[in-house]
Amino acid sequence: ISLCLSMSMAVQEVRKALLKLAQTWPKDPLRPNMEFGEAIRRATETELSGARAKANVSEARKSLAALERIRSSESLREVCFKPQYN
Repeated sequence: ISLCLSMSMAVQEVRKALLKLAQTWPKDPLRPNMEFGEAIRRATETELSGARAKANVSEARKSLAALERIRSSESLREVCFKPQYN
């Protein structure tokens, strides 16, 4: 029971982190009609709900880490690649 409970807690922890990330995902100025945050939310709900959630938690952790790396470099891209207008 303890292992099952810890897996459920792990699923909820990763799910919560992904949903929070999805809510704050920035709009892409080059693709204004694409809602990346909404896509993250839908994928999270699909993969981390129901009977398959425990089986998907390892991949979800990898996705969360990758998305956090992308998100953290967002500010770097804004500084380094901001267009210069005269």
